[in-house]
Amino acid sequence: MKLKKSLFSRGLIISDIKRFWWVSTLYGIILLIILPLQQITVEFPIKDQWRRKEILDMLMLDNNSPQILLIYIVPVILAVLLFRYMHVSKSAAIIHAMPYSRKTLFFNHGAAGFLLLTIPVIVTGMVLTALQISTPLGEVYSLPQILQWVSLTLLFNYLFFAIAVFVGMFTGSAIAHIVFTYIFHVLPAGIYVLIGYNLKYLLHGFSETSISSQTWIGILPLFKLLGFEIEEFTVIYTVGYIVAIALFLFMAMILYEKRQLETAGDIVVFPVMKPVFKYGVAACGMLLGGVYFYHMANQSFGMLLFGYFISSFFGYWISEILLQKSFKVWRAYKGYIAYAAVVVVLLTSLSVDVFGYVRRIPQLGQIEKVYFGNYFGNWSDLDKAVEIGNSRVKYSDIYVIQQTENIKNIIQLHKALIQKPYQKEGMSRHIIYKLKNGRYLVRNYLIDETHQAPFLKPIYASMEYKIQRFPVLKQQAKDIETIEIEDSRTDKNPMILADKQDIEGLIQHLQQELREADFEEFSERNEGYVYIRIRDVEDRIVHYNLRKSYTSVIQWLQDKGYYEKIMLMPEEIESAVLIKGKVTTEYYYGKMMEDKAAKRVEIKDKQIIQKILETYSPYQHKRRNEDAIVVGFYLKNSPKYVWTQGFLFEDSAILQELEPYLKQLN
Repeated sequence: MKLKKSLFSRGLIISDIKRFWWVSTLYGIILLIILPLQQITVEFPIKDQWRRKEILDMLMLDNNSPQILLIYIVPVILAVLLFRYMHVSKSAAIIHAMPYSRKTLFFNHGAAGFLLLTIPVIVTGMVLTALQISTPLGEVYSLPQILQWVSLTLLFNYLFFAIAVFVGMFTGSAIAHIVFTYIFHVLPAGIYVLIGYNLKYLLHGFSETSISSQTWIGILPLFKLLGFEIEEFTVIYTVGYIVAIALFLFMAMILYEKRQLETAGDIVVFPVMKPVFKYGVAACGMLLGGVYFYHMANQSFGMLLFGYFISSFFGYWISEILLQKSFKVWRAYKGYIAYAAVVVVLLTSLSVDVFGYVRRIPQLGQIEKVYFGNYFGNWSDLDKAVEIGNSRVKYSDIYVIQQTENIKNIIQLHKALIQKPYQKEGMSRHIIYKLKNGRYLVRNYLIDETHQAPFLKPIYASMEYKIQRFPVLKQQAKDIETIEIEDSRTDKNPMILADKQDIEGLIQHLQQELREADFEEFSERNEGYVYIRIRDVEDRIVHYNLRKSYTSVIQWLQDKGYYEKIMLMPEEIESAVLIKGKVTTEYYYGKMMEDKAAKRVEIKDKQIIQKILETYSPYQHKRRNEDAIVVGFYLKNSPKYVWTQGFLFEDSAILQELEPYLKQLN
């Protein structure tokens, strides 16, 4: 039978439109409901700024909008329906017996898909234009913004459609077509995250968040829509997505021409892709199962390995069953043995640090500066702000070390941390070296301040570190808008200082205390309940604890008559309660007082109550299920209400005076 040479076939396109017009119509109706119809139901004129912003966000593809979900679903469903005949043997045979080349079939099915996706968006855009011209909505958004919405919606629709068509060429099952399409979208990021989580447990110091990950993951269309910001969508993104659409469709057409008709119904149609599918499922299952069993067993390394084995085992055999469409797959055991052998070699190489990752520390002369802090995201934001010269960056728990002596101290700390792998206690800290060649070396450790005190002391004591941890050290009264002081144990109103003389007086004493503070002053166990919040003129807020050791600050508050107005005073307390119980996560959040089974004793001696008030703390370094002594207070006029609670330290001097009460607890 002679084939038509032209790629375009009006009959094929009309046939597809007749069969699937309902998808396009339904899509258009939903768009009209969630955009124009929802907008004209508002009360005019629109005075509420939040309502105006909400309407405008609809045209900015705000990630809370239902139209994002439509972009995820409609193009994929349409691609599956248009190429559904490939999944059924009889349909595939009939369609390919028609006097059309495969290129012609592919071209016209694709053209019908683009047309069915385009019409609803154009119609909605026309309705929005009419509303913009004829109603007060013209004050909310402009015609260029409508055109921008139409363009972006079509661009993402076309991209999701092209990807779905491309993925569909690899499978002969409609269900697999849908599943594989969404897997394709999340697979790069998913594999990256899973590998990162697993390497975190296998490589001491590994940080699952890299410098480049936030950039390339954000480019992926699924994630780009989830965090869409119109300002960030540059011409480069647009051109890149257009090129991606063309490439996916071109590759899909080539695969379509090579696809065998008899593969309809198979999970994977190309033999070369079957091992990729089989071992990919085994590997992804292994990584996911390892993380699950590791956390389920309270971070047991043995359970991590067990999770690897059991999850990869089931993943491998399930994929074999799907590929062979039979449960008689045991002859494929050699493939799993080979896979397991490769995994064992990789795990062994990681455990002995064959690649030198764990031991790698840059030389002093190679380092430009070091970022030392709790959160990678804070550093990333800070680094970007420095690059663009943004002085309004929020203060964060990230400290930049540039002085040579301090960099040496960081290196010594790093060397000490390498010697203690798999530590489970402590606070997560990132050490990020920025090298003079522009590269970064990122490490993440759990740091127990008590155990690492010899190495942390010189860092914490340096003025370079103190100024970054406590910005007030470089602030003057003119830099500060207000200072708020609050005792979280009482219902007294916070004291707000706005007078420049008061601000100057307080920060002078606070600066003196911070300059003289040593390592012990920075340890978590000395944190208190009284907070000083300093808001600068650029609306940045930093919280400081008013520690018991800050005697000059306390004396200044007393001299000004502010102290009694802020603090919980001993004379306001009816009695104190001591409770002994096992430490659990819940007890850190105030549940121990409610535990009826816990032993308790009440104290009414005012002198002892005052000493307890000066001694106890909201934090205690205790392991789970260890005994702890908890303090609570009954306030006057509130005899049935425990206002606050905290831990009593085992090494505090007050314990001698409390001995008669503690005996009752024991």
